[in-house]
Amino acid sequence: MATKIVHVQGRLTGTEHWVEHEVVRVGSGRQCEIQIPELAEHAFTLQFRNGQYCVFNRCQETLSLSGQQIRFSEAAVWRIGTDLRVGNLISLRLQANSNETPAPRPFVWHTLAEDEDPSSPAEAEDPTQVQQRQRRQITLLCLSLLGTAIFLFSGSKSSQIETPNDRYESLISQLQLNVPDSDCEMKAVRTALRRAFCDEGRSRFDDAVSEYLFARDHLAQRQGPDGNYSSNLESETMDFIQERIRVLGR
Repeated sequence: MATKIVHVQGRLTGTEHWVEHEVVRVGSGRQCEIQIPELAEHAFTLQFRNGQYCVFNRCQETLSLSGQQIRFSEAAVWRIGTDLRVGNLISLRLQANSNETPAPRPFVWHTLAEDEDPSSPAEAEDPTQVQQRQRRQITLLCLSLLGTAIFLFSGSKSSQIETPNDRYESLISQLQLNVPDSDCEMKAVRTALRRAFCDEGRSRFDDAVSEYLFARDHLAQRQGPDGNYSSNLESETMDFIQERIRVLGR
């Protein structure tokens, strides 16, 4: 069973979208891998990481996932079989096996049914039409193989080339999943990161820097005497914060 997003409420009820990549943008914009006309230009991002799917709200409209509210720039785990509600008219369900990973849509050859006689006069085709159909099938197969090769190649490079948005969503996903409710300090860092990245998106760069500095100061308190952090996640978060402060020129 492939990983799919299925419409369970709205005008497109029953429509299925294949999840072919580990990071998929969903919305009405041309840049989105899954395009749904009724949604915002970039409504949300779906990311497969550590064996589960996470939803990142990328629009101003609040999303509802099994009763949990997901506001702009927030993330939540989208469990298989549960519904994501966007607005009042659209509900989407994630369908997959428990261990299903994103994969390109398979190429399917047309084959004759068992009771279909290729020599039947009623079904006979003109030789020219047969040749044209065979050429089209070969062309489609070549394009499919080329697409698969590009997907695999780009996948091998994705870990080497990451945009700030990719790093932000990855960090927020890890902080959301790995920071316990009792860790108030890291929860404050996570909240500051969300506010900072939101301010960047709105071109409020001074506010963004203030939030990044707040997060940096809180995170620095967890640094050990040897200058190291107790976890790779803390170290990666500090690297990201310092990089954003440098980019913003502070």
